[in-house]
Amino acid sequence: MNCDCSKSKKKIKNILLTKNEKITAILGTTIYILFFIIIIPIILYKLNFTNLLKIYIINTDLISIVISYHKGPFQNIFKYLYNNTVPFIGYLSQNIINLSVLTSLFYIRLIESKKENIYVSISKLTFILLITYLLPGRYIIKIQDYFYNYLGKEQFWNGYNINGIISVFIGLFIVFLLISFEAFSVYYLSNSFAKFINNLSQIIK
Repeated sequence: MNCDCSKSKKKIKNILLTKNEKITAILGTTIYILFFIIIIPIILYKLNFTNLLKIYIINTDLISIVISYHKGPFQNIFKYLYNNTVPFIGYLSQNIINLSVLTSLFYIRLIESKKENIYVSISKLTFILLITYLLPGRYIIKIQDYFYNYLGKEQFWNGYNINGIISVFIGLFIVFLLISFEAFSVYYLSNSFAKFINNLSQIIK
């Protein structure tokens, strides 16, 4: 999912970050990878939450989009985590996250394709890519922006922007709805779509 929502995305040239900005950006990406891509999956695996692990690991990109919201509480440390790819560290960070998601997705589908019809496997892959990978990124941020503005005047608590915090939680709720719809589509619609793909392949032949 290539979601560059930076206001500077029209600029082709890479922008130069200060030393502190580079350190913060690298630290943010490192923390995200260690916690969200390594530690949490290990915990889910150790607890034998296999199905939850499968759902989680292929949607970490959505989480990165939400928590790196430019008006949220993590706007500094996660500023170049995913949404802003103008500097090289942002571009690199986004591609690392995308690579982990796609690698996990295709690994899971390859393993499960051994147990099911190839057309069913392709159908499930298509639903997953469309619902939670290719389409929603920019719209999640637009919805977060809408609610941020809808909340009106900025309110702060201990230095934290309350509107930004609420917007992040709204984003997480949207991610939950998307994943739920993805699960519904995979389990209840994939067989019908698989038949369509099968019939289409027969016509092409």
